[in-house]
Amino acid sequence: MKKNQLILSLILSALLSSCDRSNKDSQEGVHTKTYKKQTENFSYNFTRKMIGTLRVQSQQESIIKGFRLKWYNEHLWMGNNLKLIRYDASLNNYEAFGKQGGGPDENQNITYFTVSNDSYTIFDFEKQRVATYTFKDSLLRYQKFNDGNIPFIDYFGIQESKNEYLLMYEESSQSKGYDYKFSITNNTGARLKDFSLKKLLNINDLEDLELALEGEFITNHPKFTVFYFFKVGKFIVYEGTLRNTKIYDTVDKTPIPQTVRVTRGDGGFNIQTKPPYIIFSSASVSKNHLYLLSTLAEKNYKMLDIYQLTTGKYIGSIKLPDLDDGQSAELIQITPDEKRLYVQYEDLGLVNYTIDYFMK
Repeated sequence: MKKNQLILSLILSALLSSCDRSNKDSQEGVHTKTYKKQTENFSYNFTRKMIGTLRVQSQQESIIKGFRLKWYNEHLWMGNNLKLIRYDASLNNYEAFGKQGGGPDENQNITYFTVSNDSYTIFDFEKQRVATYTFKDSLLRYQKFNDGNIPFIDYFGIQESKNEYLLMYEESSQSKGYDYKFSITNNTGARLKDFSLKKLLNINDLEDLELALEGEFITNHPKFTVFYFFKVGKFIVYEGTLRNTKIYDTVDKTPIPQTVRVTRGDGGFNIQTKPPYIIFSSASVSKNHLYLLSTLAEKNYKMLDIYQLTTGKYIGSIKLPDLDDGQSAELIQITPDEKRLYVQYEDLGLVNYTIDYFMK
């Protein structure tokens, strides 16, 4: 069991007691302490900086809770459905990008983003469109996908080092039946490679396949591209040219959920899932490691599991305790040097951990 294999724990009870969260009107309250611990395999330090609830920012910007954190060029980016927020490394300053609306240069439902030196690119789920903007929110270029050549896209990613699009969509035909496909295309929409989710996961039942569908592409690594599932204890790794595809189990080996019909007293029935959903809510890739945030947790913490990308081997876990008021971790981002870990909690509070660990 993973709980018996912990080789790294972040014990925050002493630190959290110093954080005064009673002033709900303040925008930020920065508290910093350092803690050092040595174990058989790791030696590390971490520093905690709590930026409060960002309540003033939320009122001014109408910012919705983020769905993804991303690190680029010494800045932490947070994406929500309507905007991108760029923080400095200390989390003390931020800028907002993106315009809401139905116009040609506006966004309706952002579900993916990536950043370069002078621009950002988003995928708008409602518009089925990928678009690139300057940091002044000027539209540079866009491409729509709902033109009949590409089916309706459920999940989207960009293999950033190769300028290839990664698409996940539903497909059905009389000869092959129902399936979900991973498709790799170039920036003109031409398909380069297709993968069958039904074959990768060995699922034949339509309803079970729909339950397993949800997930996210992690695309910022120059060599590896990862798709992890929210509801299934598996992750897919594309290596090199994306033609080499491997699928691995998480340490929990959470099975693919199945639908169960439960008969009611009135003769009707309710649809339930067996086992209940186990959500993997966030992931980050750095060096040769996948960091996967699991909701399989004890009462007061969640586990950030670490896997080796080349083998899928489970390495260990970081223990992320809840805050004093019961909030738990929702999103994570590890920096490329694996020295800093950013965590978003339920009320939009961000915590910056500085970790220094060495594996034997």
